[in-house]
Amino acid sequence: MTDAITSEPDSRSGTIGLLRNTGWNLAGQIVPLFVAVFTIPGFMRHMGTDRFGVLTIAWSVLAYFSLFDFGLGRAVTVLAAEKIGANRQSEVAPLAWTALAIMAVLGIFAGVLAVAASPLLIHYVFHVPSELQSESIVACTLLGLSLPFVIVTTGLSGILAGVERFDVLNQLRMPQGTLSFIAPWAVALWYPNLSAVVAAMVLVRVAFCLIHLFYCVRVIPDLSSLGVQKRYVRPLLNFGGWATVSNVVGPVMIYFDRFLIGAWLSVGAVGYYATPHEALNRLLVVPIAVSAVLFPAIAGSWEKDVSLATKLLARAMDLTTVLLFPVAAFAIMFANEMLTLWLGASFAQNSFRVLQLLMIGVFVNGFAQVGFAVVQGAGRADLTAKFHLLELPVYIALLWYLLSRFGVVGAALAWSLRTLLDMTLLFGATAYLNHERRQTVWKKFSEAVLLGAMLVGCMFIPANEYWRLAALACVASLYLGYGWRVILRGVRPADLAPYMRMLWAGQ
Repeated sequence: MTDAITSEPDSRSGTIGLLRNTGWNLAGQIVPLFVAVFTIPGFMRHMGTDRFGVLTIAWSVLAYFSLFDFGLGRAVTVLAAEKIGANRQSEVAPLAWTALAIMAVLGIFAGVLAVAASPLLIHYVFHVPSELQSESIVACTLLGLSLPFVIVTTGLSGILAGVERFDVLNQLRMPQGTLSFIAPWAVALWYPNLSAVVAAMVLVRVAFCLIHLFYCVRVIPDLSSLGVQKRYVRPLLNFGGWATVSNVVGPVMIYFDRFLIGAWLSVGAVGYYATPHEALNRLLVVPIAVSAVLFPAIAGSWEKDVSLATKLLARAMDLTTVLLFPVAAFAIMFANEMLTLWLGASFAQNSFRVLQLLMIGVFVNGFAQVGFAVVQGAGRADLTAKFHLLELPVYIALLWYLLSRFGVVGAALAWSLRTLLDMTLLFGATAYLNHERRQTVWKKFSEAVLLGAMLVGCMFIPANEYWRLAALACVASLYLGYGWRVILRGVRPADLAPYMRMLWAGQ
């Protein structure tokens, strides 16, 4: 079993492994996103607005009920990584089966709840048209039956992440995400019935649950023997419970501002705020991909080699900077032009400052994602949950004040300040947990703050296009030098071809 788990290169090998695994994660998330862009218009044409609305609710239900894993997917990742880091690979299989058994029970509970609540939701909450109610109830019932498979798949993905097989994980994630859109789209072309379309979605989920299990057994042969042990229940639920607090409170801080803007200002004002916010949040796919790789690497090295964990933190910060900073600088400098081209001059006039402030917040939030992965990877999910509980009332009060003073611009400022508070708390916790290397932690924090300040400065560059082009040239020059230092680490230009082969091989 040991050879099966450790035969592939992992992110602990350093920058190269971190880059390779991050690349796999980005591909696993971006490919299905492109498929969605091309298939969703077809859904709307063939199914009609009402059916498509119910279908989007179905997608949301699948996403929301994934919370019923109670953080166990993330818990099995960190605990499996810890076992491997401590050379106790024989404990990974019983740990995994214990987590999967708990998640299966939770999935059945969630499924029963979803099926029982379907008629109430269809008739009274979502106000589905009467002609669609019967097929909508059947669709919701099918979704309920699929939830055990959906939640168990989360656990199986956590196992693959825990043993750092991001290649396998994303080779499964890409076709699953792609077929989750293509299969129901193909059914809609032939038979635009909501029940049939959702049935196609469910079949894809069930099939890939079994495929995930098959590949988990290939990676960890000991999984072929069933074994549940009570001693793993407490640590799994302890970590997973705290992780669930963050999973619940986090989305509140993301979406509460829109409700308050709608109530305080107008529904139209929500559009000026939510449209750039939704677009910019897609950029978080980059730091999320990085932190997903960092999380098990930190968990596996924290107790054994905290200096290596600190190096991984620094490399993840550098990688996040290289991938996000140029996009952020360009978006801030040309926010007005971008929005004018996309949504018109009138919209841009009301929203370009919102985009600039939110872009700074997204950039800072990228570093917060790295800090979040480090703190949870160190086994302290309780700290991230407590930080979110602390941030929530502070953010609401700040949002209420700034929204009343400055409108949607104030809401954007409040959100960005909240991300700065989040990053500060997470890096403070990292420095506390890693007091021997706290100077390195605070150095990387200071770099992040300095880069954020540079982005704030980009907001005040004169509107004259020559000034902005000159500033963009300066930023590009600094970025190219920084990127060369961070990514290539002294590799000579003549070595680039073999270096790329090394990168793909993860050596």
